[in-house]
Amino acid sequence: MVLNSTPQELQNIIMRSINEGIWEPGERIPSERQLAQSYNVSRTVVRKAIASLIEKGVLIAVPGSGTYVSTTPEKPTNSKTLAFLVCSRGKPDYTVTTNLFYAQVLRGVELTARRMGYQLIVSTIDELSRDFGSLDEIMAKADGLILGELRCQRLHDHIMRKRYPTALISPSLSSPYLDTVKIDSYSGSVAAVDYLASLGHKKIAFIGGSKNSLPAQERLEGYKAGLRKNDLEVTEGLIRISGWDFENARQAVCDLLEQEEFTAVLAASDYLAFAALQVLREHNYRVPDDISVIGFDDLEVSAQQSPPLTSVRVHKEHLGKLAVNMLLARLEDNRDFGTITNVPSELIKRASCRPANSR
Repeated sequence: MVLNSTPQELQNIIMRSINEGIWEPGERIPSERQLAQSYNVSRTVVRKAIASLIEKGVLIAVPGSGTYVSTTPEKPTNSKTLAFLVCSRGKPDYTVTTNLFYAQVLRGVELTARRMGYQLIVSTIDELSRDFGSLDEIMAKADGLILGELRCQRLHDHIMRKRYPTALISPSLSSPYLDTVKIDSYSGSVAAVDYLASLGHKKIAFIGGSKNSLPAQERLEGYKAGLRKNDLEVTEGLIRISGWDFENARQAVCDLLEQEEFTAVLAASDYLAFAALQVLREHNYRVPDDISVIGFDDLEVSAQQSPPLTSVRVHKEHLGKLAVNMLLARLEDNRDFGTITNVPSELIKRASCRPANSR
Protein backbone atom coordinates (compact mmCIF):
# COMPACT_ATOMS: atom_id res chain seq x y z
CA MET A 1 0.00 0.00 0.00
CA VAL A 2 1.29 3.46 -0.86
CA LEU A 3 0.54 6.59 1.10
CA ASN A 4 1.57 10.10 0.21
CA SER A 5 0.70 11.42 3.24
CA THR A 6 -0.25 12.68 6.60
CA PRO A 7 0.12 11.33 10.14
CA GLN A 8 -3.70 11.25 10.40
CA GLU A 9 -3.97 8.89 7.43
CA LEU A 10 -1.38 6.57 8.97
CA GLN A 11 -3.20 6.74 12.31
CA ASN A 12 -6.39 5.59 10.58
CA ILE A 13 -4.58 2.63 9.02
CA ILE A 14 -3.04 1.61 12.34
CA MET A 15 -6.44 1.88 14.06
CA ARG A 16 -8.04 -0.23 11.35
CA SER A 17 -5.36 -2.91 11.78
CA ILE A 18 -6.07 -2.97 15.52
CA ASN A 19 -9.85 -3.05 15.13
CA GLU A 20 -9.65 -5.87 12.59
CA GLY A 21 -7.48 -7.91 14.96
CA ILE A 22 -4.36 -7.82 12.79
CA TRP A 23 -2.52 -6.40 15.80
CA GLU A 24 -4.05 -7.66 19.03
CA PRO A 25 -3.97 -6.03 22.50
CA GLY A 26 -0.56 -6.49 24.08
CA GLU A 27 1.09 -7.26 20.71
CA ARG A 28 4.09 -5.29 19.47
CA ILE A 29 3.48 -3.37 16.25
CA PRO A 30 6.11 -3.11 13.48
CA SER A 31 9.03 -0.74 14.02
CA GLU A 32 9.13 2.82 12.68
CA ARG A 33 11.38 1.69 9.84
CA GLN A 34 9.08 -1.18 8.91
CA LEU A 35 5.98 1.04 8.94
CA ALA A 36 7.72 3.68 6.84
CA GLN A 37 8.72 1.08 4.26
CA SER A 38 5.34 -0.66 4.24
CA TYR A 39 3.34 2.53 3.67
CA ASN A 40 5.93 4.53 1.74
CA VAL A 41 5.98 7.42 4.19
CA SER A 42 8.73 9.25 6.00
CA ARG A 43 9.91 8.29 9.48
CA THR A 44 8.69 11.72 10.64
CA VAL A 45 5.12 10.87 9.60
CA VAL A 46 5.39 7.53 11.41
CA ARG A 47 6.69 9.15 14.60
CA LYS A 48 3.91 11.73 14.64
CA ALA A 49 1.23 9.11 14.06
CA ILE A 50 2.56 6.83 16.79
CA ALA A 51 3.04 9.73 19.24
CA SER A 52 -0.58 10.77 18.76
CA LEU A 53 -1.87 7.23 19.32
CA ILE A 54 0.29 6.90 22.45
CA GLU A 55 -1.19 10.16 23.76
CA LYS A 56 -4.68 8.78 23.12
CA GLY A 57 -3.85 5.56 24.98
CA VAL A 58 -4.20 3.35 21.90
CA LEU A 59 -0.49 2.46 21.82
CA ILE A 60 2.14 2.35 24.53
CA ALA A 61 5.91 2.61 24.13
CA VAL A 62 8.15 0.37 26.23
CA PRO A 63 11.75 1.68 26.19
CA GLY A 64 14.19 -0.82 24.72
CA SER A 65 11.39 -3.14 23.66
CA GLY A 66 9.12 -1.41 21.15
CA THR A 67 5.60 -0.03 20.77
CA TYR A 68 2.61 -2.17 21.76
CA VAL A 69 -1.14 -2.13 21.35
CA SER A 70 -2.38 -1.13 24.79
CA THR A 71 -4.96 -3.06 26.70
CA THR A 72 -6.88 -2.42 29.88
CA PRO A 73 -8.30 -5.48 31.69
CA GLU A 74 -12.02 -5.66 32.25
CA LYS A 75 -12.99 -4.98 35.82
CA PRO A 76 -15.89 -3.48 37.71
CA THR A 77 -16.10 0.28 37.25
CA ASN A 78 -14.71 2.08 40.30
CA SER A 79 -14.10 -1.19 42.14
CA LYS A 80 -12.45 0.68 45.06
CA THR A 81 -9.85 -2.09 45.31
CA LEU A 82 -6.04 -1.87 45.30
CA ALA A 83 -3.51 -4.69 44.99
CA PHE A 84 -0.30 -4.84 47.04
CA LEU A 85 2.20 -7.40 45.75
CA VAL A 86 5.78 -8.12 46.77
CA CYS A 87 8.13 -9.64 44.21
CA SER A 88 9.92 -12.91 44.91
CA ARG A 89 12.13 -15.20 42.85
CA GLY A 90 11.38 -18.90 42.77
CA LYS A 91 10.16 -19.16 46.37
CA PRO A 92 6.75 -20.92 46.37
CA ASP A 93 6.28 -20.58 50.14
CA TYR A 94 7.13 -16.87 50.25
CA THR A 95 4.44 -14.50 51.52
CA VAL A 96 4.32 -10.76 52.18
CA THR A 97 4.55 -11.34 55.94
CA THR A 98 7.55 -13.69 55.52
CA ASN A 99 9.56 -10.53 54.99
CA LEU A 100 9.68 -8.55 58.24
CA PHE A 101 10.36 -5.36 56.30
CA TYR A 102 7.30 -5.64 54.07
CA ALA A 103 5.10 -6.74 56.93
CA GLN A 104 5.59 -3.21 58.30
CA VAL A 105 5.18 -1.59 54.87
CA LEU A 106 1.89 -3.47 54.55
CA ARG A 107 0.58 -1.78 57.67
CA GLY A 108 1.01 1.64 56.04
CA VAL A 109 -0.59 0.45 52.80
CA GLU A 110 -3.57 -1.13 54.55
CA LEU A 111 -4.31 1.74 56.92
CA THR A 112 -4.14 4.36 54.16
CA ALA A 113 -6.19 2.30 51.71
CA ARG A 114 -8.84 1.71 54.36
CA ARG A 115 -8.97 5.40 55.25
CA MET A 116 -9.53 6.25 51.57
CA GLY A 117 -12.33 3.69 51.29
CA TYR A 118 -10.41 1.02 49.35
CA GLN A 119 -10.23 -2.70 49.91
CA LEU A 120 -6.85 -4.40 49.55
CA ILE A 121 -5.68 -7.54 47.78
CA VAL A 122 -2.36 -8.75 49.27
CA SER A 123 -0.14 -11.34 47.61
CA THR A 124 3.29 -12.04 46.09
CA ILE A 125 4.41 -12.48 42.50
CA ASP A 126 7.24 -14.68 41.25
CA GLU A 127 9.34 -12.62 38.83
CA LEU A 128 10.74 -15.82 37.34
CA SER A 129 7.32 -17.01 36.13
CA ARG A 130 7.08 -17.71 32.42
CA ASP A 131 3.89 -15.67 32.26
CA PHE A 132 2.08 -13.26 34.54
CA GLY A 133 -1.45 -14.61 34.28
CA SER A 134 -1.87 -14.48 38.06
CA LEU A 135 -1.15 -10.74 38.00
CA ASP A 136 -3.69 -10.25 35.22
CA GLU A 137 -6.30 -12.10 37.27
CA ILE A 138 -5.64 -9.88 40.29
CA MET A 139 -5.69 -6.69 38.24
CA ALA A 140 -9.03 -7.67 36.70
CA LYS A 141 -10.41 -6.93 40.19
CA ALA A 142 -8.27 -3.91 41.16
CA ASP A 143 -8.03 -0.26 40.19
CA GLY A 144 -4.29 -0.01 40.76
CA LEU A 145 -1.16 -1.87 41.83
CA ILE A 146 1.50 -1.29 44.50
CA LEU A 147 4.56 -3.42 43.81
CA GLY A 148 7.48 -4.01 46.19
CA GLU A 149 11.07 -4.73 45.08
CA LEU A 150 10.58 -4.99 41.34
CA ARG A 151 13.78 -6.21 39.64
CA CYS A 152 12.48 -7.90 36.48
CA GLN A 153 12.38 -5.78 33.32
CA ARG A 154 10.07 -8.32 31.68
CA LEU A 155 7.50 -7.85 34.47
CA HIS A 156 7.85 -4.07 34.19
CA ASP A 157 7.19 -4.26 30.45
CA HIS A 158 4.14 -6.48 31.02
CA ILE A 159 2.72 -3.87 33.40
CA MET A 160 3.38 -1.16 30.82
CA ARG A 161 1.69 -3.09 27.99
CA LYS A 162 -1.35 -3.73 30.17
CA ARG A 163 -1.41 -0.10 31.30
CA TYR A 164 -1.85 -1.02 34.96
CA PRO A 165 -1.70 2.11 37.16
CA THR A 166 1.26 1.22 39.39
CA ALA A 167 3.38 2.60 42.22
CA LEU A 168 6.74 0.94 42.95
CA ILE A 169 8.33 0.62 46.38
CA SER A 170 12.14 0.34 46.48
CA PRO A 171 12.59 -1.17 43.00
CA SER A 172 15.88 -2.24 41.44
CA LEU A 173 15.16 -0.72 38.05
CA SER A 174 14.24 2.76 36.87
CA SER A 175 10.96 3.58 35.16
CA PRO A 176 10.09 6.94 33.62
CA TYR A 177 6.43 5.91 33.51
CA LEU A 178 5.64 4.37 36.91
CA ASP A 179 5.54 6.23 40.23
CA THR A 180 8.37 5.23 42.57
CA VAL A 181 8.97 5.49 46.32
CA LYS A 182 12.70 5.14 47.03
CA ILE A 183 14.72 4.73 50.23
CA ASP A 184 17.70 7.02 50.77
CA SER A 185 20.00 4.04 51.29
CA TYR A 186 23.17 5.86 50.29
CA SER A 187 22.92 8.60 52.95
CA GLY A 188 21.95 6.02 55.56
CA SER A 189 25.18 4.09 55.02
CA VAL A 190 27.24 7.28 55.06
CA ALA A 191 25.67 8.20 58.42
CA ALA A 192 26.42 4.72 59.82
CA VAL A 193 30.09 4.91 58.82
CA ASP A 194 30.32 8.49 60.13
CA TYR A 195 29.12 7.25 63.51
CA LEU A 196 31.53 4.32 63.65
CA ALA A 197 34.41 6.56 62.57
CA SER A 198 33.50 9.05 65.31
CA LEU A 199 33.87 6.16 67.78
CA GLY A 200 37.40 5.53 66.53
CA HIS A 201 36.73 2.51 64.30
CA LYS A 202 39.11 2.28 61.35
CA LYS A 203 38.53 -1.28 60.14
CA ILE A 204 34.82 -1.47 59.28
CA ALA A 205 33.45 -4.51 57.44
CA PHE A 206 30.39 -4.58 55.16
CA ILE A 207 28.19 -7.63 54.62
CA GLY A 208 25.15 -8.49 52.60
CA GLY A 209 23.04 -7.23 49.80
CA SER A 210 22.59 -8.58 46.30
CA LYS A 211 24.38 -7.50 43.13
CA ASN A 212 21.04 -7.14 41.35
CA SER A 213 19.47 -5.07 44.16
CA LEU A 214 19.68 -1.32 43.65
CA PRO A 215 19.12 -0.49 47.37
CA ALA A 216 21.91 -2.95 48.29
CA GLN A 217 24.29 -1.34 45.83
CA GLU A 218 23.41 2.13 47.13
CA ARG A 219 24.15 0.96 50.68
CA LEU A 220 27.50 -0.41 49.56
CA GLU A 221 28.37 2.80 47.73
CA GLY A 222 27.35 4.83 50.79
CA TYR A 223 29.62 2.63 52.93
CA LYS A 224 32.57 3.31 50.61
CA ALA A 225 31.78 7.03 50.46
CA GLY A 226 31.59 7.16 54.25
CA LEU A 227 35.03 5.58 54.55
CA ARG A 228 36.55 8.05 52.10
CA LYS A 229 34.81 10.96 53.82
CA ASN A 230 36.51 9.96 57.09
CA ASP A 231 39.91 9.36 55.45
CA LEU A 232 39.63 5.60 55.92
CA GLU A 233 40.84 3.07 53.38
CA VAL A 234 38.34 1.14 51.28
CA THR A 235 39.54 -2.45 51.71
CA GLU A 236 37.88 -4.90 49.33
CA GLY A 237 38.75 -7.78 51.67
CA LEU A 238 36.37 -6.32 54.26
CA ILE A 239 33.42 -6.39 51.85
CA ARG A 240 31.25 -9.49 51.50
CA ILE A 241 28.37 -9.37 48.98
CA SER A 242 26.39 -12.30 50.35
CA GLY A 243 22.84 -11.54 49.17
CA TRP A 244 19.90 -11.36 51.57
CA ASP A 245 20.05 -14.96 52.80
CA PHE A 246 20.64 -15.52 56.54
CA GLU A 247 22.91 -18.55 56.12
CA ASN A 248 24.99 -16.86 53.45
CA ALA A 249 25.44 -13.89 55.77
CA ARG A 250 26.57 -16.24 58.56
CA GLN A 251 29.17 -17.72 56.23
CA ALA A 252 30.32 -14.26 55.18
CA VAL A 253 30.94 -13.26 58.80
CA CYS A 254 32.79 -16.55 59.45
CA ASP A 255 35.01 -15.83 56.46
CA LEU A 256 35.72 -12.32 57.72
CA LEU A 257 36.71 -13.62 61.15
CA GLU A 258 39.10 -16.12 59.57
CA GLN A 259 40.66 -13.80 57.03
CA GLU A 260 40.47 -10.18 58.21
CA GLU A 261 40.88 -7.94 61.22
CA PHE A 262 38.04 -5.50 61.92
CA THR A 263 36.38 -3.77 64.85
CA ALA A 264 32.95 -3.00 63.38
CA VAL A 265 30.40 -4.39 60.91
CA LEU A 266 27.80 -2.58 58.82
CA ALA A 267 25.15 -5.00 57.50
CA ALA A 268 22.93 -4.21 54.51
CA SER A 269 19.83 -5.18 56.54
CA ASP A 270 18.91 -5.90 60.15
CA TYR A 271 18.20 -9.51 59.21
CA LEU A 272 21.81 -9.88 58.10
CA ALA A 273 22.99 -8.05 61.21
CA PHE A 274 21.17 -10.70 63.26
CA ALA A 275 23.29 -13.32 61.46
CA ALA A 276 26.41 -11.36 62.38
CA LEU A 277 25.38 -11.16 66.05
CA GLN A 278 24.78 -14.90 66.10
CA VAL A 279 28.14 -15.80 64.56
CA LEU A 280 30.06 -13.39 66.77
CA ARG A 281 28.50 -14.95 69.88
CA GLU A 282 29.37 -18.43 68.65
CA HIS A 283 33.00 -17.37 68.20
CA ASN A 284 33.11 -15.80 71.68
CA TYR A 285 33.27 -12.20 70.49
CA ARG A 286 31.40 -9.70 72.62
CA VAL A 287 29.18 -7.07 71.00
CA PRO A 288 29.97 -4.22 71.36
CA ASP A 289 33.05 -4.76 73.57
CA ASP A 290 35.01 -6.56 70.86
CA ILE A 291 33.09 -5.70 67.66
CA SER A 292 30.41 -3.09 67.03
CA VAL A 293 27.48 -3.93 64.74
CA ILE A 294 25.06 -1.71 62.78
CA GLY A 295 22.09 -2.95 60.76
CA PHE A 296 19.82 -1.32 58.20
CA ASP A 297 15.98 -1.01 58.18
CA ASP A 298 15.38 -0.83 61.97
CA LEU A 299 12.87 -3.66 62.17
CA GLU A 300 10.61 -3.71 65.22
CA VAL A 301 12.52 -6.68 66.66
CA SER A 302 15.90 -4.93 66.36
CA ALA A 303 15.49 -3.08 69.64
CA GLN A 304 14.82 -6.45 71.32
CA GLN A 305 18.14 -8.04 70.32
CA SER A 306 20.93 -8.64 72.82
CA PRO A 307 22.39 -6.09 72.74
CA PRO A 308 19.73 -3.81 71.19
CA LEU A 309 20.83 -3.20 67.61
CA THR A 310 21.97 0.16 66.30
CA SER A 311 20.31 0.50 62.89
CA VAL A 312 19.59 2.85 60.02
CA ARG A 313 15.85 3.40 60.28
CA VAL A 314 13.78 3.15 57.12
CA HIS A 315 10.32 4.62 57.64
CA LYS A 316 8.57 1.49 56.40
CA GLU A 317 4.99 2.36 57.28
CA HIS A 318 5.47 5.74 55.63
CA LEU A 319 6.67 4.02 52.44
CA GLY A 320 3.35 2.20 52.28
CA LYS A 321 1.31 5.34 52.95
CA LEU A 322 3.18 7.29 50.27
CA ALA A 323 2.72 4.53 47.71
CA VAL A 324 -1.06 4.50 48.21
CA ASN A 325 -1.30 8.28 47.97
CA MET A 326 0.83 8.35 44.81
CA LEU A 327 -1.26 5.62 43.23
CA LEU A 328 -4.56 7.31 44.02
CA ALA A 329 -3.22 10.61 42.64
CA ARG A 330 -2.26 8.80 39.44
CA LEU A 331 -5.72 7.29 39.14
CA GLU A 332 -7.22 10.74 39.49
CA ASP A 333 -4.80 12.51 37.12
CA ASN A 334 -4.55 9.68 34.56
CA ARG A 335 -0.88 10.58 34.06
CA ASP A 336 1.37 8.76 31.58
CA PHE A 337 4.62 9.74 33.32
CA GLY A 338 6.12 8.69 36.64
CA THR A 339 7.20 10.61 39.72
CA ILE A 340 9.92 9.73 42.23
CA THR A 341 9.78 10.33 45.99
CA ASN A 342 12.87 9.76 48.15
CA VAL A 343 12.23 8.86 51.79
CA PRO A 344 15.04 9.85 54.19
CA SER A 345 16.68 7.30 56.48
CA GLU A 346 17.77 7.93 60.06
CA LEU A 347 20.48 6.39 62.26
CA ILE A 348 19.06 5.01 65.52
CA LYS A 349 21.81 4.55 68.11
CA ARG A 350 21.54 1.66 70.54
CA ALA A 351 23.86 -0.52 72.60
CA SER A 352 25.50 -2.56 69.80
CA CYS A 353 28.21 0.08 69.23
CA ARG A 354 30.87 1.59 71.46
CA PRO A 355 34.20 3.41 71.03
CA ALA A 356 36.93 1.27 69.49
CA ASN A 357 39.53 2.37 72.05
CA SER A 358 37.35 1.50 75.06
CA ARG A 359 38.28 -2.19 75.06
